[in-house]
Amino acid sequence: MRLRVLIKQAFDAELGGEGLYSVVFPPAALLESSGSFEQSGWHVQYRFGSEGDVERCECFASHRMTNDRMYRIDEDGRLEMIGSSTEGVLPDADRAFYEDARQRGFGGFV
Repeated sequence: MRLRVLIKQAFDAELGGEGLYSVVFPPAALLESSGSFEQSGWHVQYRFGSEGDVERCECFASHRMTNDRMYRIDEDGRLEMIGSSTEGVLPDADRAFYEDARQRGFGGFV
């Protein structure tokens, strides 16, 4: 559980804050292996898992007022954006992004 708290802290540092579109990872979600939550107009799908000995969380974050994005957060708190939509500027790139999201097990969008 301590490792998931570090993941929450990294997520909150990236998307939290005091702005209109801030979102934080709900503590109750740390108890689930996967799920989704909504806050401040964001719809976030997440999945905890491990690769080797490293626990990580992958998230798909969608908001109608900004671009969609996927994050990978490792247990050490390292956050990496692994993709984002292009807000309609490059439609082919968006198709590739959403296909990658589907292959990672995220869905229910576009």
